[in-house]
Amino acid sequence: MWQQRQRTLQCQQTIEVVDRGYVRILEFQGTDPRAIETLANSLQVIATDLRVLDLSNERIADYQIQFVGLYQQLGDAYGKMADEVRRISSAKPDPEILKELKRSQANVKRYGADAHEVARQLETLSSEFNRYCAAGR
Repeated sequence: MWQQRQRTLQCQQTIEVVDRGYVRILEFQGTDPRAIETLANSLQVIATDLRVLDLSNERIADYQIQFVGLYQQLGDAYGKMADEVRRISSAKPDPEILKELKRSQANVKRYGADAHEVARQLETLSSEFNRYCAAGR
């Protein structure tokens, strides 16, 4: 009985932090570098908040590690995207810089694709985690 309550509590603690990350992602709007960077920083905070949860349930702790990694990856992708968008938006209209701008634009697409893939993995992990937590009720 005590272990079951612990598991339920630890599931709830984890879900609360993971859900804050989802809210940040869903609320995200904007294409300016500052907005993208703010999202990146928020996702890194979520990763830290997840990392410091004191979880004794081994399975939940394994999920915790995976969530931390995915939120860090997502934050990194958005951080890199913010840097590239900043580079593009501050560039002077100069034919010499055109090649560099095209590279930055390609990087933005790549980091966007990376973020999309990590978000897909996060969704899969969340579904699996929710099934695990629901099975213990």
